[in-house]
Amino acid sequence: MANQMLAEVEKALKTAPVEERLALPDVIVTTAAFLGVAIVAAVPGYLYLGTNFALYLLLMVAVMGVGIWVARRSPVSAVLALGYSALLGLLMGAFTHAAVGQGGNFALIAQAVLGTFAGAVGVLLVYST
Repeated sequence: MANQMLAEVEKALKTAPVEERLALPDVIVTTAAFLGVAIVAAVPGYLYLGTNFALYLLLMVAVMGVGIWVARRSPVSAVLALGYSALLGLLMGAFTHAAVGQGGNFALIAQAVLGTFAGAVGVLLVYST
């Protein structure tokens, strides 16, 4: 089953027009844009959403729902993906505020940003190979 799916993906990549394929610089720019949106959206999440547990849970459910919705769409819409990145940034900021409030220090903020950046760079490195 997996070999059949892999063969279908390879066939689709070979038959796709050249202008529809994403080159590595396009992927890097797109990833940087999504990462920037997530980090910028983490600031209001940290300031306003970390103290209200009900909003935090609602945000978690919204992130899961939007993530499933974006993943199920055949051509992924850039606007929906940017919205998902913004929701993910809000959740990251709210979680960081909650973790700092539970006795953590402010180094968690830098660690959250660095961890998100390292994850994105790791995915790009795997994609480039």
